[in-house]
Amino acid sequence: MEFWHQFIAIFISLFVITDPFGNIGIFLSITDGDDEAYRRKQALKGSIYSFVLMFVFFIGGTYIMHFFGITLDGIRIGGGLIVSRIGFSLLSPKEEDSHSEDEKDESKKKSDISFCPLALPLIAGPGALAVVIAASAKIGSEAGNAMWFSYATISLAIAAVSFLTWLCLRHSGLLLRLLGVNGMNAITRIMGFLLICIAIQMMITGSEQLLHSWGLIADDAHHAFSKATKSFAF
Repeated sequence: MEFWHQFIAIFISLFVITDPFGNIGIFLSITDGDDEAYRRKQALKGSIYSFVLMFVFFIGGTYIMHFFGITLDGIRIGGGLIVSRIGFSLLSPKEEDSHSEDEKDESKKKSDISFCPLALPLIAGPGALAVVIAASAKIGSEAGNAMWFSYATISLAIAAVSFLTWLCLRHSGLLLRLLGVNGMNAITRIMGFLLICIAIQMMITGSEQLLHSWGLIADDAHHAFSKATKSFAF
């Protein structure tokens, strides 16, 4: 039961943040004029690169935090701010996004777009990397078999998200025809709303832990909050 809860929590969070459906339009735009074989190759390589990026930041998350002197609360609050910005941008897809026309034009000139901009920053962007680092830091407080179990569970979740991302990009043309522009926009807005909820929870959890460490929240209230949010993946 614990496996499925942790797996689903991380899987949903990463799937929403990486937003494969929202990236379909951008992927088709920067591969406009290319044949289907090229698109499929770029989709596969981009998904593999994004998995490697998220996995490396997940495994090395604790070391990254220690090197820069960043606390888990700082990651939660900072990551929450990044994720919330992404969420609000998805709620207004008609507004100019972070990928300018110049960036898209430059991408079209590249012979290989799988790493940049596809894997980074479209799929494994700052929001996704912040989430896996936070998950890594939380696992660092565990011990023994529980720690290794969590590492394996979240690694599988990252792999599952990367696989679904590959499927979405590989069949991007078909999905766009089936869902249409309005359908894609509707899914994007739903993703944006869920992202904002995840971001707020990250910031609430980080702020509560920080205030408790400063002695501004009583132990009883802190324990009650920790119990209520125990299932929160990061």
